[in-house]
Amino acid sequence: MKAFGKSYITIFLLALICLFVSCKKSTSGGSTPPVAEVEENIVFTINPDPGSNIHPVTAATQNVTVTVTSKLPSKGIDAVVDVRKDGDLSQVFNQILTLSSNSFTANITGLSQGVVSTATITLTSKGNTSNTAAKSFKLARK
Repeated sequence: MKAFGKSYITIFLLALICLFVSCKKSTSGGSTPPVAEVEENIVFTINPDPGSNIHPVTAATQNVTVTVTSKLPSKGIDAVVDVRKDGDLSQVFNQILTLSSNSFTANITGLSQGVVSTATITLTSKGNTSNTAAKSFKLARK
């Protein structure tokens, strides 16, 4: 009977060892969490760049070239070109684009003679909406 009791103890210990081994947390084969992309702040230039002067326009249209000089975010950039009359803030022109290259040309239309307007160009990263940059300039058709 002593041999029979030792058998139960042996089986109990083996079962206990198997239980501990099967519950052990595996450290191999786990996936690493994705690393968030670190984007450069958006920086761009506009051409023509009148600085603080009012850009004179000779027709109802004006081309403006926007060039992103920083590294483009991997998901691209949303661009908004908004032109409003200074007097009543009514919208003259609006264009929304999604960029995957570093430059585009906006063909601003609808400029009225003798009316000063403000063009605002806003670029926003599609992957990080807090990464945004904007520039404004004044223009007037002669």
